[in-house]
Amino acid sequence: MHAALDGWTDPTGKSLWNFILHTSDGKDILWRIQDLSNQSHTGEYLAEKIEEILNDIGIQRFAAIVTDAGSNINLARQIITQKFPHILNIRCIAHCLNLITKDFVKHAFATRILNWSNVVTAYFKKSHLPHKFLEDKIKEKNIKGGGLKTYIHTRWTTAYEMLQSICRLETCLKEVINENPNVITNENVKNIIMRKRGYFQDVQDLAAIIKPIRDLIIQLEGQEANLADCFFSLAQLGAAIKNMPELDHKMFYRHCVESFNNRFNEFDFDEHLLAYYLHSEYQGKPILFY
Repeated sequence: MHAALDGWTDPTGKSLWNFILHTSDGKDILWRIQDLSNQSHTGEYLAEKIEEILNDIGIQRFAAIVTDAGSNINLARQIITQKFPHILNIRCIAHCLNLITKDFVKHAFATRILNWSNVVTAYFKKSHLPHKFLEDKIKEKNIKGGGLKTYIHTRWTTAYEMLQSICRLETCLKEVINENPNVITNENVKNIIMRKRGYFQDVQDLAAIIKPIRDLIIQLEGQEANLADCFFSLAQLGAAIKNMPELDHKMFYRHCVESFNNRFNEFDFDEHLLAYYLHSEYQGKPILFY
């Protein structure tokens, strides 16, 4: 059995922490949600809360502790695994991939494209007539996949969903603007869609870069994911970054390579490498790193 925990702040300012159990047969059990607002979240304090859970269920029944990368929760994992050596210290791979995406989109190229795309998406979602015109155009052309998607900053997979939706609807967006000049009066939106040179190609390029991360996050959030998948997913991402078109966006390419290498070094645990080598599915497959 594995124990996982994470904290967040609710709209009223309370610090809430959930404790989840992952069983060997693939079940997830929400064991406890606690309000820890009245305490400083030091590594030592969080280790005490983790140990309470372990004692409630039976320490010998646990094989690993899984959390994100916060310095305090990292320390808590270390305290637990040093005290109970049979428990593995595991950092959440999905969180690591989210951080890699966050690093990527900090670059000026990605920030610019995402900001412009957010402007386009927000306009067509919040303006009822343009929204209706776009919906009608999508139906007229029988384009599958729905309308424009919203980018949510805390869910990095949505960056790809938004970019991909703009690529898919390029023709529709241009035709809606050309056919309704008296309704589509937002000059910012018109400039982005009709006059920004190379905008849709840049959207497509950025979507292609983010897609491997989005796919891996979805895969690793599945019930069947294991430690070997964690290691192999980072190798796959490294290969995808290596194959990026460097000539088109040279500085962004270098930024992505550097960001990936830094995150990979943070995630270089022997447990993942051992799981990879022992897993029958991956035996004989080469490991591709940049």
